[in-house]
Amino acid sequence: MGFSGIVNAPVGPIGALRALGMTLLVVLATQGLQLLVAGSFMAVRGSDLTEAVARVAEHPLSLATAQLLGFVVILRWALRAFVPPGVPPRMAFALDEPPALGVLGIAILAGLALQLPLAEIGNAIREVAPTPLDQQLRVQRALEPRTLGAGLGAIFAFVVVAPLTEEVFFRGLLLPGLAARHGAGPAVVLSALLFALLHFGWAAAGVAFVAGLLLGAVRVRAGSLWPSIALHASINAVPLLLPRAVWSLPGFNEPSAAATHLPPLVLFGALGFALVSLLLLERALRR
Repeated sequence: MGFSGIVNAPVGPIGALRALGMTLLVVLATQGLQLLVAGSFMAVRGSDLTEAVARVAEHPLSLATAQLLGFVVILRWALRAFVPPGVPPRMAFALDEPPALGVLGIAILAGLALQLPLAEIGNAIREVAPTPLDQQLRVQRALEPRTLGAGLGAIFAFVVVAPLTEEVFFRGLLLPGLAARHGAGPAVVLSALLFALLHFGWAAAGVAFVAGLLLGAVRVRAGSLWPSIALHASINAVPLLLPRAVWSLPGFNEPSAAATHLPPLVLFGALGFALVSLLLLERALRR
């Protein structure tokens, strides 16, 4: 799936340094809102700030609210700064022409298959840059809700809000703006690097960079943002669909202080399925 081509979108040119500044603003906005929620929790519960921040980080609805508000603030400003007046947001972010349902279905299948190979990339990075166990456990608790309400909150946060906001910002706004200045190929790489900045920790950032390359390539080939959103959402859905209670899988949903790896049969099976799905997606996008 190549990076060449022209990204047709009514977004004005955005330089790499400006795109970096916009990404840092998003990070500051989302993290600031999380701290605000944590401060409110601290005031109500009488806990210290460290405990309050940890509790907020494990609560999907708190994360979703902070991310949604943070991205909306930056995107509203970006619409005025980089999109001609009168262009509706759906057109500006390539959301006005949904592709065929078959394309979205293949994108979803590809995302389901890609989660495990992406997880293995994170495992390889942890060999040289370990992720603290307490951080892994916080992520695990957020991805393994124990009540129906928490489960619905996790779906909303990780399968709806995160893919939609991140794709609109990185592949709907920054990628076309960077492409107008630097060309489609460099724009895919730059937007993937900026996407990695949103994810804290070397392993998470490395996984996000590789995923960003794939999502950017799909955006360029599709001419629409919807396949990238579908791909992103299905990648995020897999940890919710496969908790430890369903399938205990080392290297995927079993936190460990030392780096662990997926069983080879599982890894190569998922990788083969992912490659076939991506080839089918490429073929479908050519039609």
